[in-house]
Amino acid sequence: ANLHQQCSQLLGAMASTKVTKAKIGGIDCDPKQASEASAMMFSLNTGAKAFNINCAGGERLEANKGADQLFGFARRCLADSGLPSQETSELRTQINSAELNRDDKAHRFVVTWNAFQDGNRLAYLALGIAVAIDLLVFMSGLFGANAVRSPLSDVPSFKARTAQQLEAIIENALLPDTFETARLTLQSLRPITNVSGFMAEVRPEQLDPHSAGRVLAVLNAGATIHAVEYDEARQRYLVRSELFEFLSVVAKRAFEASDHHVNLAELEKIIGVALLPDLSQN
Repeated sequence: ANLHQQCSQLLGAMASTKVTKAKIGGIDCDPKQASEASAMMFSLNTGAKAFNINCAGGERLEANKGADQLFGFARRCLADSGLPSQETSELRTQINSAELNRDDKAHRFVVTWNAFQDGNRLAYLALGIAVAIDLLVFMSGLFGANAVRSPLSDVPSFKARTAQQLEAIIENALLPDTFETARLTLQSLRPITNVSGFMAEVRPEQLDPHSAGRVLAVLNAGATIHAVEYDEARQRYLVRSELFEFLSVVAKRAFEASDHHVNLAELEKIIGVALLPDLSQN
């Protein structure tokens, strides 16, 4: 301000003299940008003094024990620094970002990422354990799905059915004596050259009427799920291998589930031995 006043007075004195008036053309004492620059410089000088008094030195950091106090201290020092608005805004954004990434406030993913960036070995160990557990769960589900998978699920079909629905159709046809009906159906199968998945044939007319009725019930159920087809040219029923596999599993399961079938099988062996050497004659 004093410099501006002195410049104006000197310029006025020279303008009042004819000799010097022509020499001061174009000279202006208005500070303009110089005033703005000096104001910024004065502000920075004031801010630097306040910063040195309130913020400089490690002993002031030690006075702030918690994270909240440290972030508050950083904001106060930024306000005291007297920096221009753009620089102040950028630094304030960095402080806010650092506060949001704190482990006690940040998302778990951010906490994990911070641990990796810090080279925390426990974070790597935790990741390895998590991946191993996920793989175990995945493999258990995969093996479990294959373990409970029904052979009937492999039968080609235009209608979507679950394994439980497919098995229920066949199991219902095996009632009331599941083991005997399944065994009788298996015994009536005659192997043929595998054609399009059909590996056996059944000719019910060659069975006794009682057995033929039970076997036909199973064949009808199998035809419903496309596991059985009727060959009109040769008058026979063609059976897919999936149905044979399922009947074998059902027969074994039913046999082991009932002591009656076990005792009956043992009795048949004893009688068979007693009728030797000529079973038909005896």
